[in-house]
Amino acid sequence: MKTSAPGTGTRGRVASAGARQVTWAEPGLLQIRQRARVEGEDLGADATGPYWVFGLVRLRRGRLHYLHGGERVAPPGRSFAVFMPPWSVVRLAPSRFIASTAALASCAPFFDGAPSRAVAWRWRGGETPGTIRDIARAVQQGGPFVEISREVEPSPAARRAKAILDDSYCRPVTLARLVARAGLTASVASRAFKRAYGMPLVEYRHRVRVMDAMFRLAAGGEILAVLEDVGFGDASRLYRHFRSLLCATPGSYAARRSRNAKT
Repeated sequence: MKTSAPGTGTRGRVASAGARQVTWAEPGLLQIRQRARVEGEDLGADATGPYWVFGLVRLRRGRLHYLHGGERVAPPGRSFAVFMPPWSVVRLAPSRFIASTAALASCAPFFDGAPSRAVAWRWRGGETPGTIRDIARAVQQGGPFVEISREVEPSPAARRAKAILDDSYCRPVTLARLVARAGLTASVASRAFKRAYGMPLVEYRHRVRVMDAMFRLAAGGEILAVLEDVGFGDASRLYRHFRSLLCATPGSYAARRSRNAKT
């Protein structure tokens, strides 16, 4: 899982990484911890899909920046928290750093007072929150917030294309047919979306599907059922995108769930 807690990323981005620990902090709250060294590659993007994500990052060495539109935004301090609401897109600038990360994700109802855009703030709260209630309290008491969402002011075409894709990512329908529902051609939608969110439409759909598949597998879903539920047409696509985006196989998440996850 590469989330807003960086360093759990994809092939070609992480120079070395410690063991990824995947557990359930409580029912419905997936937790992933990792230590990683990143060597200045294009670090790619995070797309949360239907989940919100809370993350803690402790920089051991180096620096990192988020891309907020055309600007590089530094997080507030060496230890910082991030919160990404559902359907967020966050992108790290090319960076070199060593960090310990903890990310918690859930599809539980969005809690009152949560930011509507992805944000970061200096972390002074000590240990990682272990429950949804604790996370809600940490976010509500956090700040001042620094916006880290990839988009700043997406065009109407970009917003329409994203809304259609968010609603239909798991359906085996071509992107051209999907964006046509928003009154857009594939070329117009693709250009507008990439300008706003920093990646092609097809890449965004892959990332959302993988995020959803990871959560479903960790919750006990069978691989063949999960790949169908999230919209991958066959197992080879699921495996290819899992390896590319998570540096892991789908089975590794299911296996971890059986060993150390709460049900």
